Amino acid sequence: VNIFQLEKQADQGAQVLQKVDNPNEIVIILKYETVEKARALAQSEDLRNAMQRADVNSVSDVIFVNEI
Repeated sequence: VNIFQLEKQADQGAQVLQKVDNPNEIVIILKYETVEKARALAQSEDLRNAMQRADVNSVSDVIFVNEI
């Protein structure tokens, strides 16, 4: 996945974290104005295609949370 393109789509900011003991595992936090925008990206064909091109083997979790 092109991280920079994802960051551009996140209208409220983004953060990319890498696991200390396994640099092949990353966590991407994308912030959106609405959960509908976040869900739209998560379900988009563009994201699936980008992940396939990047040879992403698996996605453990996609979760939607509110900042408090």
